[in-house]
Amino acid sequence: VYLETAWQFMKAGAPAVHKAQVLNALGVINTHMGNYSIAVEQLRQAADSQSTVGNGHERFGVIIAQNTASALSRSGENRKARAELEGVLRTMGKWKAPDQLILGQVY
Repeated sequence: VYLETAWQFMKAGAPAVHKAQVLNALGVINTHMGNYSIAVEQLRQAADSQSTVGNGHERFGVIIAQNTASALSRSGENRKARAELEGVLRTMGKWKAPDQLILGQVY
């Protein structure tokens, strides 16, 4: 309830990174509640919002993609989940020093 209320306030003009954080959290919650289609939609919106932020937030984008892959996998969309994780690996391959914790979570 609190995050949904926060989202109503955020829609009106909060910074993109804050919108992405709230949408990511809502997506994770909906994944755990079994509302996979809602979760994937919220996570896609979080990724769209995060992509407008620019440099310095790539790690958060990878986390959103991992959460999206999790929601897709739990909904039975394993091929889409795999494609999402392959995208994560491509993104991380461009980093000078990939985050080993995130890389381990992908595998």
